Amino acid sequence: MVVALRQAHNHTVMAGDSLCHRSVSAGTRQLFLTMFAAGMTPSQALALHQANLRTEHGDLYHQVAAFYFLITVL
Repeated sequence: MVVALRQAHNHTVMAGDSLCHRSVSAGTRQLFLTMFAAGMTPSQALALHQANLRTEHGDLYHQVAAFYFLITVL
């Protein structure tokens, strides 16, 4: 038997809808767990994380935010 693998999908793999199903990085996960342990609500933690990313990446924030490996959604 021969198995042939190819990089073809029957769905969009780079659209926003598919990107939101990606896992976040271990570092991002730990950052949120630390914020929760400090008493922040999920909404507060997300707002702070987004603000930090805006400060760090400036005009590139929207591109960074679209990469769900760094940021998560509730």
